[in-house]
Amino acid sequence: MNAAPPKASRVVVALDLADDWNFALELARYVALTSTTELLGLFVENTRILEHAQSRVAREVMLTGRERPLERTALERQMRAQSAQMRASFEAAASRLGFPHAFQVARGEIGAEWVQCAGEAEALVVGLAKEFRRTSEWLGAALRRLFEAPLPLVLLAREGWRSGRSIAVVVEDADMAERVLQTAARFATHSNSPITLLLAGAASQEHERARVVRALQTRGIELGDIVVLKSYGALSIVHAALECRARLLVLPAPASGSDGDLIEELLRKLPSALLLVRR
Repeated sequence: MNAAPPKASRVVVALDLADDWNFALELARYVALTSTTELLGLFVENTRILEHAQSRVAREVMLTGRERPLERTALERQMRAQSAQMRASFEAAASRLGFPHAFQVARGEIGAEWVQCAGEAEALVVGLAKEFRRTSEWLGAALRRLFEAPLPLVLLAREGWRSGRSIAVVVEDADMAERVLQTAARFATHSNSPITLLLAGAASQEHERARVVRALQTRGIELGDIVVLKSYGALSIVHAALECRARLLVLPAPASGSDGDLIEELLRKLPSALLLVRR
């Protein structure tokens, strides 16, 4: 029997007109396992906006300051124009990076479409504003979807990547350390950034700490510092990440609702990008 062909390597990059997503592409190339990894640009047409247009109270404010009913057909045309604009911008940027690429338009609830499209991919990259405030209802719901989904890697790309200097890696479970460090090491190597270990729980014990350091040394990765966290909580992680000027914070993906709250708190208090590695 012939062996099944290997799955094509793919990284999904979620695109949003409201964000400067070019830095998301910057980080997507570090997620890619090989130079033949396909970057898939995903633009989601939010159906909630179309549903809002059907409301009798929905209004459109024109440049003159006058209001008129918000028409679904006009909104549909705007969405198609936005999709075309995003396709052209993404394809030009991906070509400059030299990666194989494709573009897909989906329509539905943002978070659900992100998860469905990235289900067979190595990673999902989402560009977020540097100053994160959960003021958008759809954004909060989309993030919750991501935290609950069994995606191998979720990268929340932010402009803090460009201004920071180190890769901060949170290690609490020694059994999880290998996978987290393997992923962090790829970013450290490609970006010439030192790794700072933020150890909590069992991983902070001396024998486990030595094991984690050896795992880094075998990969030839520069170790900037080791910080033992007082607790696996937002306050301790934020303080340590700011102290080492983290450009990227790598930590296990949420396993519960309280872990999801932790990630949102980190997004509010840190400018850095976050990489969530599935447990």
